Amino acid sequence: MNTGTLGEIISKSRKDKIMNLQSLFNEQIQTVTKLGGHASDVWHVRTSQEDVVVRSSGVSEDSDAPFIFGCNKLFGVELNKTFDLEIINKELSLVSPIPIPKCIRKGVIDGREFVVVTMMVGEKVDLKNVPSSIAYQFGRDLAEIHSNKFTKCGNIKGTLRYSLDEFHLRLFGIIEKIISRFYSDNKVIADFWETYKDEVTSLPSPDFAAFIMVDMDSRQILSDGTRVTSIVDTEAYVIGPKEFDLIALEYNFNQETATSFKLGYQSVTPFPNLSLIRNTYRFFYGLMQVKGPIEINDWMTRPILF
Repeated sequence: MNTGTLGEIISKSRKDKIMNLQSLFNEQIQTVTKLGGHASDVWHVRTSQEDVVVRSSGVSEDSDAPFIFGCNKLFGVELNKTFDLEIINKELSLVSPIPIPKCIRKGVIDGREFVVVTMMVGEKVDLKNVPSSIAYQFGRDLAEIHSNKFTKCGNIKGTLRYSLDEFHLRLFGIIEKIISRFYSDNKVIADFWETYKDEVTSLPSPDFAAFIMVDMDSRQILSDGTRVTSIVDTEAYVIGPKEFDLIALEYNFNQETATSFKLGYQSVTPFPNLSLIRNTYRFFYGLMQVKGPIEINDWMTRPILF
């Protein structure tokens, strides 16, 4: 079994072999540039006719990490199936005011799935350092995405769906499995769970579900300096409580940009009260290592921005 943190698993896949991407193209490839800092393997490829991006998951069927396990058990996401990007991006693009890469074609090389997608405008940004106007517009755009409501949680392709009433009970069970599977010798995490587990069982059901990104992070976002121009790493987009996105964003903003984001969000739809779910969702995100391995005391006491 391929185990470790998600970053370690993907890093290992990148060392295994240099990929020959020519079979994905009719014209001769002129240049290939490996793009770092993504949750998948990503290449910028130019031919005489195309300027595109090629993506392939760095996760295999036997990979095992908290993020892979949690995404699969809570939302039915199979991160090794790169072809799922086609339906994820298609459905997301129907509701998102932020441009989403379009899947141009798919292919298999040495048993591994690849997708060719459109090259998006913009550069990666740090949401702590963006102008207030960008944070405000991003708030409006994400609120638009959240305004498309669902009565069930699960994955976008529809192979797993369950009622909102089941969500927190399912989350409780998956947290226990993640701790047992990946943190069995971590007393600090075990003690935190003893503190918060009763809180999880008493949480009310979400009002509705929406398209959310399990690993919402600055790394997934491009900007041209005036607004967010694309969300690019969409593999872990699912249907779940909108509060998941907002709790994750508390780890990506500072107080100034968080305030501007919230004002933008509120200009479209009311901003939810996060106080009841903050401890539980933060704890889950910490266990999932969305930002890599963390020290749980520090993670749980980060500033409350919303």
